[in-house]
Amino acid sequence: MAAHFLVLIDRQQRQLRVPVKAMIHPVTHAILPCGGMPQLFGGDCPAGSTAAILLRQSVQDLSRRTLAMTADVWMRYYSLNGSNFYWAHQEHWQVTGLPWSAPESAAALEISTIATVDLSRFAYRNSDAEILQILYQQTGSGTAPPQARLEFEQTPLPTAFVRLIRMAAAGQV
Repeated sequence: MAAHFLVLIDRQQRQLRVPVKAMIHPVTHAILPCGGMPQLFGGDCPAGSTAAILLRQSVQDLSRRTLAMTADVWMRYYSLNGSNFYWAHQEHWQVTGLPWSAPESAAALEISTIATVDLSRFAYRNSDAEILQILYQQTGSGTAPPQARLEFEQTPLPTAFVRLIRMAAAGQV
């Protein structure tokens, strides 16, 4: 089963929009894996679905309808073990103007906010660790428990974020 993940980019404002996982599940009160850390839209593509359906639904769902895809246009920038990582420009998504609302799915329950990441704070010469530290500061992940950060760093997400941020710093997105 392939997995597809998406980051939203606003080139004019030099920003990324990324979901941030809640530290504690709001219903079960269990500590969530990677809690408090930045995430991407998307996930495993269910049988009978497509990447387009998955990513469009994920953006709408995880943002609690505050963001929406306007076209199924994105660019793949990284692949690893059946996971595909994409970015989409502002021309292909929009802020809906709707207020942050109650979650409509189990996945949305686990997202505490959509963070806006200022790409002008990164430089191509930053080390991977510096890029991640700046990302953590901008997404509020600096307060995440050490275990959550360790769990996050064992996923492909740090590499995916670093690659995209480096591309953005070099003017390649």
